[in-house]
Amino acid sequence: MKIPIIRRLIPEKLPSPTPEELKKQGWVGYNWIPSSIGFTFIDLLKLLKQSFQKVSCSAFIIKGTEDERVANYSPKKVYDSIKSDMKEIWLVENVSHPIMDEKPYKEELFSKTFAFLDKIESREN
Repeated sequence: MKIPIIRRLIPEKLPSPTPEELKKQGWVGYNWIPSSIGFTFIDLLKLLKQSFQKVSCSAFIIKGTEDERVANYSPKKVYDSIKSDMKEIWLVENVSHPIMDEKPYKEELFSKTFAFLDKIESREN
């Protein structure tokens, strides 16, 4: 679908209310976002997908299963796209996007991350 150039130049203001749960945590967001950000984001995603094929370093991919901001298929696509031979996926059950804010998982996040880094270090020695 081609978007008329005028829509890219004169963006609309789209409502972007901050979720109540984030407000309670002190999050300060924007009340609106320009519609043109969507076009920029789509262009960025195309470049990002192409760049995954160039990744050869170690990668630890983490996603909460209740995360509505990242598609459920995304971690597997990233995993399959990168060329690294040292890569892992951790799908954190019943967690949304801000995994660090989920107290029971915060320690596990650090533990698994350090374990992954230890694997990298042991392969290099």
